[in-house]
Amino acid sequence: MTVFWSFSSIDQEFTKTKPRELNSLLGEQEREYLNSLRIEKRRSEWLAGRLALKRLLQAVHAELAGRELSEIQILKLENGAPCLLIDNDLRLNESISLSHSNRHVFCAYADEKDLLGVDLELVEKRSLDFIQDFFTVDEIHQLNLCPPADHPFLANIIWSAKEAILKALSLGLTVDTRRINIQPGSSIISSPGWNSFGFTTDLIDKDLRLYWRRDDEFVLTICVTGHLPVRFVQL
Repeated sequence: MTVFWSFSSIDQEFTKTKPRELNSLLGEQEREYLNSLRIEKRRSEWLAGRLALKRLLQAVHAELAGRELSEIQILKLENGAPCLLIDNDLRLNESISLSHSNRHVFCAYADEKDLLGVDLELVEKRSLDFIQDFFTVDEIHQLNLCPPADHPFLANIIWSAKEAILKALSLGLTVDTRRINIQPGSSIISSPGWNSFGFTTDLIDKDLRLYWRRDDEFVLTICVTGHLPVRFVQL
């Protein structure tokens, strides 16, 4: 399995196109949804995420290589999961996912028809109330054991991993996040590139795999299903 991914700032996505032409890169249903968003921050995040994922798909998806970006519509299902609409054909089996945080966008596409979820988080301090509400006893114990300087990174990678799993399962925050127990391991702070790490959950009986990497002040996580070796390709 190959997972194609990109990580960029919102400004980078917008500077690839003249401002007056941004709307022309959207399909009819996408334009309708964008016009329904009233908060500028939300509009920018939504638009940049769609543009980033469209460009990624255009670059690596054989069927979409010659398409205009406006012909590649990325819509949202009722459960919040993204899906492709091509020529009025809803492609529910395409493995796509995207996330945004602090004016940055992370998106991915897998060339196998497996579940896929990604998440992006800024490494920042998490409140004690947040940790107690969403983390398991074991995860809190891991946080208490790590040096104070590493606490923000570990807290955010645990949270990001939970989000990626819930996105892969198309559940979002509809379930108790403590039904997922993340097990980062002792070497997680210093590991470069994409790395796997463990977890347990009773939410699914399929094999899930979890990967993470750090990019400056952000953590990126990817959750996929299946048994095939995973190759990561950045665009």
